[in-house]
Amino acid sequence: RPVAVQFPSTFLEDVQRRDFTINGLALTESGEVRDEVGGLRDIVARRLCTIGSSQERFQEDALRMFRLCRFAGQLGFSIDPATWAGIEPNLYRVEGLSLERVRIEIEKMLLSEYVDLALDALVRSHLNEQCCQQTIEGQSRRIPILPELTHLVDLPQAPEHHVHDGWCHTLAVVKRVAPNLVLRWAALLHDVGKGMEGVRGFHNGRITDRNHDRVGATMARNILTRLGYAKEFVNLVVWLVERHMRFHFYVSNGSADLRKWLQKESHENLFRETKDLVEAVDYLKTLGVADVLGGGTKDAEPTVQYGTRMMDMAKQMPVHTKDLCYDRTLPNLVAPYTKEVMQTLLQRVQAGDIPNTPEALHKAGMAKYERVKKKEYHA
Repeated sequence: RPVAVQFPSTFLEDVQRRDFTINGLALTESGEVRDEVGGLRDIVARRLCTIGSSQERFQEDALRMFRLCRFAGQLGFSIDPATWAGIEPNLYRVEGLSLERVRIEIEKMLLSEYVDLALDALVRSHLNEQCCQQTIEGQSRRIPILPELTHLVDLPQAPEHHVHDGWCHTLAVVKRVAPNLVLRWAALLHDVGKGMEGVRGFHNGRITDRNHDRVGATMARNILTRLGYAKEFVNLVVWLVERHMRFHFYVSNGSADLRKWLQKESHENLFRETKDLVEAVDYLKTLGVADVLGGGTKDAEPTVQYGTRMMDMAKQMPVHTKDLCYDRTLPNLVAPYTKEVMQTLLQRVQAGDIPNTPEALHKAGMAKYERVKKKEYHA
């Protein structure tokens, strides 16, 4: 930010200090649009231009380079070549920006209608490779923004599964999910592990990226943590990145035990109750469908159907004993073995051994109570 600010004395001086021509329009008291910088012309042309020298505008505030990418995403406008040329000489200035300001702009890009344009500009301008700063207790430290995305550009992929390189595929997937930060981050990072050392390989002349989901999950955790996201948010995005390939495996392998998978997931500390699991599965279904379509497949109906089936099963999968539909008198009836009995009921419902109904839970709970009491008596 500027060290000092001098207020303009005329309207023209004020306008010429603004960032882009589309933001340099004014409205008179009579309702007339006043345009001194060609903003109307650029709106008609759907073009983003700085007011005057792009190098000077970006020198005044380096965040304007991120705003340029963001406006491209929000408006779907192209970026004027002369404006674009002003980025490279000012990349070093990004280090003076705070993490908070940069993250806000990236989030606005992720939530924009033309998100692919915003992210593509962010990466091809090399803004993602820069560092910003975070100050904690008076100590500043450099925070890499998103350098992990760069290697995806022009990264070859297996042609039998993908029609795009790694980066264009990523953009296609991001564009196909709803403007939700969990989904957009998961889509952006779902294949970030591809092409990495120890992941990229070749088998029978074909490109492989085995375990890219696991490696990508670790990378996603590091990225989102350093960018300052809350633990719960990070855990959910990481879960989606790590599970997206397993979801595809289950879709293509009808004999795989979906209930067993969901039962295992219900034991994860990520989920506190059924609705949390259902929300995560809904996100996973959305990501899976976008991944298939983003790979060039025209028919995603099998993926949609499987995701719907998984959703229906998740809704019936209790995660905690509070998700059990037992009669409220049952805990007292099985005391002092309440915890043991309720955990057994939870496991049996998760396994599909008994239905989650008051009658079935009462019968199974009392039977477990009698067994535990008898065992303790003989002991």
